[in-house]
Amino acid sequence: MFDWPVRAFATCGKGIEPFLEQELKDAGLPEVTATSGGVAFKASQSDLYRANMCLRTAIRILVPVLEAPVHNSDELYEAVGSVDWSRYMTPDQTLAVDANVRDSGITHSQYASRRVKDAVCDQFVQKIGRRPYVNPTQPSVAFNLHLARNHAILSLDSSGASLHKRGYRVAQPPAPLSESLASALVAASKWPGNVPLVDPFCGSGTIGIEAAWRAHGVAPGLTRTFAFQGWRDYRAELFSVLRERLRRTVPHETLSLIHLSDMDESAVSLAAACIRAAGLGRRMKPIHADACHVRLPAGPPGWIITNPPFGERLGEARELRGLYKQFGERVASVGAGWNVALFTSDASLAAAFGQGIGVSSHDRVPLFHGSLPCVLWRYSLA
Repeated sequence: MFDWPVRAFATCGKGIEPFLEQELKDAGLPEVTATSGGVAFKASQSDLYRANMCLRTAIRILVPVLEAPVHNSDELYEAVGSVDWSRYMTPDQTLAVDANVRDSGITHSQYASRRVKDAVCDQFVQKIGRRPYVNPTQPSVAFNLHLARNHAILSLDSSGASLHKRGYRVAQPPAPLSESLASALVAASKWPGNVPLVDPFCGSGTIGIEAAWRAHGVAPGLTRTFAFQGWRDYRAELFSVLRERLRRTVPHETLSLIHLSDMDESAVSLAAACIRAAGLGRRMKPIHADACHVRLPAGPPGWIITNPPFGERLGEARELRGLYKQFGERVASVGAGWNVALFTSDASLAAAFGQGIGVSSHDRVPLFHGSLPCVLWRYSLA
């Protein structure tokens, strides 16, 4: 199917590229190159399987099979038809095409998807007399089309469902923080993993879970399936060996307790359920508590990493400034020596926190919560 190794591309949320790049380098993968929207790298078959199971900040991993200039739907159809698709699938398999289109002669993603599907299916009809069928939810082979400025890249999606779907979120809370973004926040905060971490606005517990999995070395994709398992050259034995090796990873003995709390009792209940689903029920127990009266654990100073309500989704920003200021005053009174990483979309809310804490942010990391531009504001308390 492929002539391994291949040039793969791991996609991610905007602003997360540096953290995904570091993940790939730490994993020892070669020829790692960050660009807008993701990071390219060279991958053997085992590297591709391992990356899907292990990457924390990626959304999906693509393997490009076609790159061509495309100005209209006929050119797209012809370009896709130039590839011998019998190398990659059979007419007995199903397919789905996910397309992203911008600044091009083709303006509709669904239409671009249909033209790709038509080109693949028509080729099978012409050569074999049978065609594969479309399965939009669980295809055997998933295609990804990226068409920008009339330049098309058609890839096979090795991941399938987004890699942020770890499997531990038992219900969807309001304004959810994605698992991959939460993991990026932990990385961006520079929490070392061997001192306490406190999240007093824990919501469904995503930051705490992702931090614990990082500190334990737990691969986030151990229990899920991937699109590459439907590929013609899928090696089930290799995948099983790699997964078992990752399951035997020994947790770090220096992991400190992670303390989670929230004012919303329903959020605390959901966080507890998600924590149990993540296999961390014996290590973390979220509590019902007001962030403006947060208690920090005794011992060495640690990190507060938190995602308070923004205003855009959970309330008006001006109504939240008092909360942020009060929270800052409380942290200033009990958090000598601690570090704070505060994630918000509104600079006025960060300013209110800074006023309360009496310390200016020493560093800012721009990130996105979905399509919403945000900043991770970092502080160090003397």
